[in-house]
Amino acid sequence: MRNRTIAASLTQMMLLPTLAGLTLAPVVRAQDEVAAAKPPADAKPAAKKEDKPKRFPELKEVTKDMKPIEGLFTLYRYDPSDKNRDPEKLLCQIPKGLLNEDLLFATSISSGGALTGFTWQTYLIRWEIVGEQLKLVTPQMHYVHKEDRPITDVIKRTYNDRYIASVPIVSMAPDGSPVIDLGSLLKSDLADISFMGGNVRPPLSTN
Repeated sequence: MRNRTIAASLTQMMLLPTLAGLTLAPVVRAQDEVAAAKPPADAKPAAKKEDKPKRFPELKEVTKDMKPIEGLFTLYRYDPSDKNRDPEKLLCQIPKGLLNEDLLFATSISSGGALTGFTWQTYLIRWEIVGEQLKLVTPQMHYVHKEDRPITDVIKRTYNDRYIASVPIVSMAPDGSPVIDLGSLLKSDLADISFMGGNVRPPLSTN
């Protein structure tokens, strides 16, 4: 009987550490998971992503309070009766589909002399975006070249397209159509009246 009691006591003593280990194991595991979830004390907070600066102001900001005039080219200008706005400011939206396309550009004398109403310079033009500028280009049409001819490179470098005007892009429409200050372009010597000894004076010109 005494031997059985001693054997039972030994069995209990052997089971107690095992049971204690089984009881403590989930607690230790949970503590390890919490410690792993905490960031290190010296860890820096994740930097917030900064919005990239926009290349051009939004169209609604540039044309605020201006009235659109729909057409092949959409024009924007202030109400002439509004004395607090510049009536000479004239913006123009060039359709994206017309970029790099051949267009006919014809000028005439609107007023101020014996040539009033007569057609003046006429160009074949293309609108091209170069950086943040919209350039008016007259393509070279006098010499035809073929890519398989040895002289092609010489023709391209000697007789190339010509830029006749350049104006900053003030905004870009959501569909990718550039918007320019057309007023400043119209007040320039775009019609090349200096050819006949004339001169353009922008402060005295009106749109």
